[in-house]
Amino acid sequence: AGLPPAAPDAIPDAGDVADAHLAIATPVGSRVQLHGLKSAAALNGSFGVVLRLDGGSGRLVVRKEVAPPGEAPTVTVKPANLRPAPPLDGPAVQALVDAAPAGARVTLPRGTISAPPAAAASSTAAPIALRLPRALTLAGVGSKTGGTVLSGFSVVVGEEVDGGGLLELVGFHVSGGAVDVSPMELSRVRLSDVSVTAPAGTMASIYIDEIGTQLLGAAAAERVVLDGCW
Repeated sequence: AGLPPAAPDAIPDAGDVADAHLAIATPVGSRVQLHGLKSAAALNGSFGVVLRLDGGSGRLVVRKEVAPPGEAPTVTVKPANLRPAPPLDGPAVQALVDAAPAGARVTLPRGTISAPPAAAASSTAAPIALRLPRALTLAGVGSKTGGTVLSGFSVVVGEEVDGGGLLELVGFHVSGGAVDVSPMELSRVRLSDVSVTAPAGTMASIYIDEIGTQLLGAAAAERVVLDGCW
C-alpha cells in the first residue's frame, strides 16, 4: 500500500499576515497612538511606547505613555490597533509630567527629544529645564546608542515639588544639560541607567541633595540609589 498523500501546507489567514507585516513595521521604542479598540475603548486616542512583540500571540506589548498608580502600565494589542504618533519635544514632555499624578509612570520613546528651536539655537543661554512637579517615574528606553535622548535641556526637581514618595529616573541620556534633584520633601530617589553629557563649565552633571532628611535608621540608608549611571 502506498503512503497517504501529504497534507497541503496550511494557508495563513490574511489578517494574520497583515498583522505580522504591521508588527515588523512598528519598531520597539516607537511612540504610537491606540485606536479601534473594542474591549478597551477608553484607551482609544491615547499614546504609548512599543516594548516588544509577543511572539505567542503576534500582538505588540505597549507601555502607556502615562500610567497612573494602581493601573496596569502596559496593554497588549494587535498591530492594526496602532498608528504612528507625532514625536515629542521638550514642551510636550513638560505637559505630560505636569498632568501626571503622583506615583505615575511617564514613558518616553526612543530617539531624540529636543528643546524648542529658539532655546537650542542659543549657545550662551543656560539650558532650559524639564521640571518634575511631583514624585513620579520618568522612563526612557535606554541611555546608550539607540535609546532616549533629552537634548538641550536639564531635568530638575526643585523645592516646589508636591509631596514626598519615590522619584525614579530610568533609561535616558541627557545631552547638553544636567540632572538636579534636591527637594527636601522627597523621601527616596532612584536613578537607573541614566547618563549625562553636561555643557562645559557645569559644576555637576548629576546633583542630588537633601533627599529623605526626615528619615532615620535603615530607611535613611536607602533614600538615594544610583545604578548604572554615568
